[in-house]
Amino acid sequence: MTCTDFYASGERFQLCSCGECGFTFTQGVPVEAEIGRYYETPDYISHTDTRKGMMNTVYHYVRSYMLGRKARLVMKEAHRRKGRLLDVGTGTGYFADAMLRRGWKVEAVEKSPQARAFALERFGLEVKPEAALKEFAPGSFDAITLWHVMEHLERLNETWELLRELLAERGVLIVAVPNASSYDAARYGEYWAAYDVPRHLWHFTPATIQQLASRHGSSWQRAILCRSTRFMCRC
Repeated sequence: MTCTDFYASGERFQLCSCGECGFTFTQGVPVEAEIGRYYETPDYISHTDTRKGMMNTVYHYVRSYMLGRKARLVMKEAHRRKGRLLDVGTGTGYFADAMLRRGWKVEAVEKSPQARAFALERFGLEVKPEAALKEFAPGSFDAITLWHVMEHLERLNETWELLRELLAERGVLIVAVPNASSYDAARYGEYWAAYDVPRHLWHFTPATIQQLASRHGSSWQRAILCRSTRFMCRC
């Protein structure tokens, strides 16, 4: 299947799948040093806070609703009302701020300088750059969250292993990714918004992300299947 970058460049990228395990990835993506320009568009809502247009208005409404649900999910799966959280790919910082307000100790990491600057101005959050992941001590966090971040990671296996080391004993890793085996993906094909090439490097299904978790010694817990699939792993 070949998909179009509708956000930034109009370029087309091919999706390829491993014949052995079924894992799907975007072929021919730009190198890490160059892919940043594909995010440099005012339409990329998670790195900005624009409210212009109907879609952005809907996004803000849904985000406000989902912040509470995400917070409750973290507390339920971590089996604690308060604790230490690492939010990877925090974007403009709304979820990190929501957890701080609930009494959690929060560290947040974000690749985009623009998004980090917004989080500082809007919430006073000192969001760290991506390289800071290697500066945290092992066992530092009771919960680590990646809300629609895993599909963007250039160093997928390296990052998963690092996050596993950062979890405390019985810590929980919560990952939300688009479900490439969903009804919407099948219905819309190359026009499915969640293919989002070339920003989405990997296209997960429940089976393939379980394989990834098992490969890194994570204890598979469960998946909540919806339009955006969430996975919980204990490491």
